[in-house]
Amino acid sequence: MGFGSLLKVFLRYDKPFWANWTNSFVPLHIEGCSPESYLSKELHTFEPLEWEPNVLVGWLSGDGPKHIDWISDQELAQHITQHFRNSMPDVEVPEPRQLIRTSWLRDDNFRGSYTYISAEASQFKEDPLEILARPVFKSRKPRILFAGEATHSTIYQTTIGAYLSGRREAERIDFYSSRFTNTNDELYRKIQEEKREESVKSMLKSIDFITA
Repeated sequence: MGFGSLLKVFLRYDKPFWANWTNSFVPLHIEGCSPESYLSKELHTFEPLEWEPNVLVGWLSGDGPKHIDWISDQELAQHITQHFRNSMPDVEVPEPRQLIRTSWLRDDNFRGSYTYISAEASQFKEDPLEILARPVFKSRKPRILFAGEATHSTIYQTTIGAYLSGRREAERIDFYSSRFTNTNDELYRKIQEEKREESVKSMLKSIDFITA
C-alpha cells in the first residue's frame, strides 16, 4: 500500500470571477508555454462550492503539499493567483480575500492524508485492504486489531471509512467477548458484512440528506 498527501485549499473571493455555469476548471501547466513555478505542476481541479458561491476549493497533489506546507497563506494565495492569471489571460483574476488549507502532512498524528493501492499491491491475489484489516489472533481470539480508512475495502480514503472501520473493530471485540466466543470466524464475517452494509447505507442516507 502507498501513503501520500493531498492538500485541500479553500479560496474566498468578494465575488466569483468564474462563469455561473462553472462546475470545475483545471488550469493546466504546459512545459515551455507558461512561466515555471514549483507549484504549477501540482495544482489541479478547482471547484466552486455549491453552498458558498464565492468560494473555490482546490487540491494539490504529488509533491505540492511538501512544497507549500511551510510557506505562508499569503504566499500560497499569490502563487495560486499567478497560476490562474497565467492559465486564463483573458480573465481578470483578483487575489482571494481569505485562504484556508488543510495540513495533514504537518500533523504528527497523521503525516499525510490517506492511503492508495500501489502498483505492487494491485497485483495481490487478495484484497490488500482486507489483508490490512485482519487482526492478529492468539488462542483463537483477536489480540491486536486494526482500523482506519486503509482497512475499509469499499470506501477507503474517506473519513466515513475510518469511522466505520473503528465500529467494525469495536463490534469484533464485542463479538469475541460475548457468548459467540467459541464460534468460528466465518460466522463472524457474515454477521459483520451484514452490519457493514447497513452502516454504509445509513451513512450514505445521512450524506444525501445533508447535501440535498
